[in-house]
Amino acid sequence: MKSDPKKVRGILANREAAARSKKRKSQYLLDLEHQVNFLEKDTTLMQEKEMFLENAKNMLIDEKEFRIRLESLEQQAKLHDEIKSPKATTTLNEQLSVEAQRLKEVLASNEQLSVEVQRLKMAIGDVMHNDGYQIDPNILQQLTINESDKPQTSKQL
Repeated sequence: MKSDPKKVRGILANREAAARSKKRKSQYLLDLEHQVNFLEKDTTLMQEKEMFLENAKNMLIDEKEFRIRLESLEQQAKLHDEIKSPKATTTLNEQLSVEAQRLKEVLASNEQLSVEVQRLKMAIGDVMHNDGYQIDPNILQQLTINESDKPQTSKQL
């Protein structure tokens, strides 16, 4: 049986193409294996780096906690020394007295401001007895006292 030379050339070309395809496939698989190995090593290195950084972070946190504890102990020792000293106790009592007086002044100022706000509300008509709004009797008394202390002026609205 005679073979057609065209057919033989087609068969040979097909075999060569299949061989090239097989070679490309094996090269592709080899490249994928190298890439997998590289990525596995990279992952291992990243995990080691993560563990190192986590340990470093924990050490920094511990160091910060130790510093805070040290500062607290130093403050406690300082307070203990100050409390034992009679002069320090007097100074502390004086400071507390000054602070208490300042707070009393702030409270009085706040009460005066509250009275003034109520007076202004009444002056502009926001607060009315018939609307069901109850005014604190102490504030009303202070309002009348404050009004009698002020010179009589005409109210302009």
